[in-house]
Amino acid sequence: GWVNTFYVTVNGNMLALPVEGVSQPPLSQPRSTGVRGKLTSGLRLRTGPGTNYPQIGDLEWGAVVDIVGRNANSSWLQVQY
Repeated sequence: GWVNTFYVTVNGNMLALPVEGVSQPPLSQPRSTGVRGKLTSGLRLRTGPGTNYPQIGDLEWGAVVDIVGRNANSSWLQVQY
């Protein structure tokens, strides 16, 4: 799923993450990148990088997630949950 970058403290090189639809095909089967993030707020998990995508769940404040991709301007991160 996808979360807004503003609410994630990233541990690792975010710019090295694959970009959805640019550096590889759509990230339907993400691979581990070694980049992790800690949520600084409770977040809605979405099916794509934007508020116009459906919500598929909620993540709790303080949760640690594996980050597997980003959108082109790095405003949204794809995470494994």
